[in-house]
Amino acid sequence: MLLRGGTLALRRTRWGRAVMAIGGNVEAARRAGINVKRVYLSVFAACSTLAAVGGLFLAARLAAANQSSGGEPTNLNAIAAAVIGGTSLFAVAGRPGQLCSACW
Repeated sequence: MLLRGGTLALRRTRWGRAVMAIGGNVEAARRAGINVKRVYLSVFAACSTLAAVGGLFLAARLAAANQSSGGEPTNLNAIAAAVIGGTSLFAVAGRPGQLCSACW
């Protein structure tokens, strides 16, 4: 459901097109009339919210939250899942389906 909502938001809304334009070329997006700072702020807010929700889910799964939760093995697994899922480390373009393949 989150994947479908994110896909619709990025592909069908004005905000999503602005995000993709800024990801392609910031200066071209700025010259096209997109308020880059406002879009950056909204994207960082959305990412922070999703990270907080993910942290809550992790704390609920571990039944505890302390400084050692989510240490080295968790970070390595997350990076490996992103790379195996097909996320390009050098390009800006991405596909929503990469999230599904990273989860499996």
